[in-house]
Amino acid sequence: MANDDTATVEGGSANGNVLTNDIDLEGDGLNAALWSAPVNGTIILWRNGDFTYTPNLGFQGTDTFLYNVCDDDTPSLCDEGRATITVDTANRAPTAVDDSVTGDEEVPTTGNVLTNDTDPEGDGLTAALVGGPTHGTVVLNADGSFTYTPDANFNGEDSLAPVATDDPITTVEDVPTTGNVLTNDSDPDGDTLTVSEVDGEDAGIGTAISTGKGGSLTLEADGSFTYTPAADHFGPDEFHYTVTDPDGLEANGLATIEVGPSPDAPVTRADGYDATAGETLTVSDRDGVLGNDSDPDTGAPAPSTRRIALAPRALAGLSAAVDVEPRHGNLTLSPGGGFTYTPTPGYVGSDSFTYTASNAAMTSAPQLVRLRVAPADTNPAPTTPDGTTTVKGPASGADEAGLPDTGGPPLGLLWLGLALVVGGGVLMRSRGSLG
Repeated sequence: MANDDTATVEGGSANGNVLTNDIDLEGDGLNAALWSAPVNGTIILWRNGDFTYTPNLGFQGTDTFLYNVCDDDTPSLCDEGRATITVDTANRAPTAVDDSVTGDEEVPTTGNVLTNDTDPEGDGLTAALVGGPTHGTVVLNADGSFTYTPDANFNGEDSLAPVATDDPITTVEDVPTTGNVLTNDSDPDGDTLTVSEVDGEDAGIGTAISTGKGGSLTLEADGSFTYTPAADHFGPDEFHYTVTDPDGLEANGLATIEVGPSPDAPVTRADGYDATAGETLTVSDRDGVLGNDSDPDTGAPAPSTRRIALAPRALAGLSAAVDVEPRHGNLTLSPGGGFTYTPTPGYVGSDSFTYTASNAAMTSAPQLVRLRVAPADTNPAPTTPDGTTTVKGPASGADEAGLPDTGGPPLGLLWLGLALVVGGGVLMRSRGSLG
């Protein structure tokens, strides 16, 4: 059972899990799949329910997306949930202005780094040290005041180490992505930064290397990169890098990659059914052509129709359609995979048709369904009300082994049980006796 979800974001992205408050009455595991995307942002939803929502630039207000939650039983049962996200006004970052101070050798120097910094909303500011000086030590307080003590006998210009900020990267399955890891990195002295190492190896700069999840990464010294996910991989990946300024000072950064699933066509499997000449074969959705098919995008098999009060779109999402009609009969195929087939009058033998299965994004290749049309039983043996089969005609003897050979085919009777004689006929009794 899917319960609605809410989240709030102030700028940036919102993360959560839509399955946290969803339950399955039988205790089965649950999987999530996106059903309807949000209007005012983008969403990445994983099968385990984790999601990342990013609002469109400048959007404020309420946005929603719909998702399916399916259990991992066979056949899979599904329900629909709604996630509502409130996007508040983003808190804009303060503006920091570079500072410079002058002091004497061997003498500590004091000052305040926040004196010339501002905040767009007028909020109070606090300071935090992100990198120390090269030729001395500094104590920085939250109110911006600091004390700098140079190393013994040092005179000259001192500077702070560069700052590398982690990089979030988003792409989709099987699709390369490009970017630059230095875009959000900085140097307190305004120096130009370069990338000197990737995953701890300076030899990897400018050449293709393999990431922890099998992706291919080429990272250049200027920070530009090309990343290609491993085939069919979706989920997290990452790489580490080191930035260096002209003074040889370094900082380490982490690039985290979220690879979203790309649409895949449903996986179909061949089917076979037996029909009888002169009769209509009726197959329910549950036993229909989608029963052994699956959807790679959700990991769910075709849905069962046992769940009550579910709209059709709340099911796992596969829909069947006829591709090529049968040659020797009339076919009606429902979107749920069930069908009726009526052989052409008098026809006995093999027949077939093909169908396609579609999910929300793609359609499968045509799949074959074989039909065997058997002749109708034109002379069925009569039965008594209790289901015992009678054999018409004269007979004598105590058991089947003692029956006289009349020149006809052997009776070959296998039914056992006591019954009344019907219309002067002969019945098989228990232990094979005739009466």
